[in-house]
Amino acid sequence: MLRETLHIAVHELAHAALRTAYPELERLTHEEGVLGECIDEIAARILELVVSERLGLATHTIEEHVYELKHYSNLANLPISAEELRKLYQQTTKQVREGRIAELINTVLNTCKEWMEASKNT
Repeated sequence: MLRETLHIAVHELAHAALRTAYPELERLTHEEGVLGECIDEIAARILELVVSERLGLATHTIEEHVYELKHYSNLANLPISAEELRKLYQQTTKQVREGRIAELINTVLNTCKEWMEASKNT
């Protein structure tokens, strides 16, 4: 129970930290629907992984993240796979560690746009 409580705390703090570091994220999440929610939830999970790793806390697996994301009604139809998410995490964790939050958001934004476009074509 404590493990999950810590996980939830880090996750929710990641959302707040991202909004502080990148205030435009607040607008995106309110005005851009699926795209905003995709950016917010993916970026928060990336930051959550980096912070949890640094604090020595347990983290969810990539597969668990995919499972969680598929339960958001706006994200359920996006073609988010463990392989794609793993690739995105590998690409962005260095950005987070170096404090390049705008780059993180832009990378996630582009990936979310690709997923949204792919979901239209299926």
